[in-house]
Amino acid sequence: MNIIYQKLQGEINQLKLNGNYRDFTQIDVVDFPQAKLPTSDKVVTIWSTTDYLGLGHNSMTKTSISKAVEQYGTGTVGSRNIGGSSSLHIKLEETMAEIHNKEAALLFSTGYGANDGTLSCLAQLIGDCVFISDEKNHASIINGLRQRAGCIKKIFKHNDLCHLEQILQTIDYETPKLIIFESVYSMDGSVAKIEEIIKLAKQYNALTYLDEVHAVGVYGAGGAGYANELGLDGQIDIIQGTFAKSYGVVGGYITGSRVLIDAVRSFCSNFIFTTSMPPMLVSIILANVNYLKSSNKERILLQQNVNNLRQNLLKHKLPLMLESASHILPIFVGEINRSKQIAAYLLNNYNIYVQAINYPSVEKGTERLRISITPLHSQDDINHLIYGLVDAFAKIGLNGSN
Repeated sequence: MNIIYQKLQGEINQLKLNGNYRDFTQIDVVDFPQAKLPTSDKVVTIWSTTDYLGLGHNSMTKTSISKAVEQYGTGTVGSRNIGGSSSLHIKLEETMAEIHNKEAALLFSTGYGANDGTLSCLAQLIGDCVFISDEKNHASIINGLRQRAGCIKKIFKHNDLCHLEQILQTIDYETPKLIIFESVYSMDGSVAKIEEIIKLAKQYNALTYLDEVHAVGVYGAGGAGYANELGLDGQIDIIQGTFAKSYGVVGGYITGSRVLIDAVRSFCSNFIFTTSMPPMLVSIILANVNYLKSSNKERILLQQNVNNLRQNLLKHKLPLMLESASHILPIFVGEINRSKQIAAYLLNNYNIYVQAINYPSVEKGTERLRISITPLHSQDDINHLIYGLVDAFAKIGLNGSN
């Protein structure tokens, strides 16, 4: 075997040895949150999803997609610079800027690309700057902050305002600096101390960059996000979001001042050299965004279901991670093999699909089950999940053995 292939196989073998090798469960959604496993034709209930409001599978979205394909075709097959910028792209950017109380917005093909591209671009343009990032920020942020010439990256402990201020105190007041954090952290379900971070940013002359990926659609007026829910979105300098979670489609965006958005549009390689989102998808995103601007019923029902499930988890003494203050309800396991075995037990015995979350998504020793409920889960679904979890935790030992 060629030496390159040997090295690659060695890395894969090490993943398997550590228990971190990832197998994909094939799932074909039939009637969300129900889905079919094509390998067995078993129908299961999905409890690990980021389609938080079920818009990705509702009749409105399904109906509009066929009309959109007929009208706009299937793709742009070009970047925004080369025939890939339609009136729909402009309209969606204007809409997202308005939702977040910003001057302008810029679309990316993915949320990952929005974070990675924007942060690496700002590092390139600003040069002598300091990025201060929460330790639990998403991989797209981490990648965007990899060492760039002239830029310094500092990490503060998750939601630790004292540590954040200690870092800020070591940086000259006039040095360009950017505090980067998320509103809702998808693996813990914790929420950021947005108001306090804004105060520190103003005190120490820093800009703020807020990832609202897991909050847009779910919180705020018309789904404008967690900062909006607190009345603080106008005080955040850059807000990043996605259309691939609550809006049920795909793609990402940033919003901010006109000069910042124009600079990223003009210099960001991830944006300039990437094929733009197909107009048919943009039209569906626009429809879903506008729908959630006027409809609160999905958000209300989601919060009712979240509160219901949270109380049931606590009532049955299941190890809900108490950091969770959002719609994401992680169940602590703490051991990699055990987390996989519990997930497999639920799938095989209760037709419950819940994803075991392991390193590197979370720190070793903090493995968990990521539970997320939607407005479409019924009381029977909740009762069945609780019964299955109680049984699984009783049957599977601390070392992951039955």
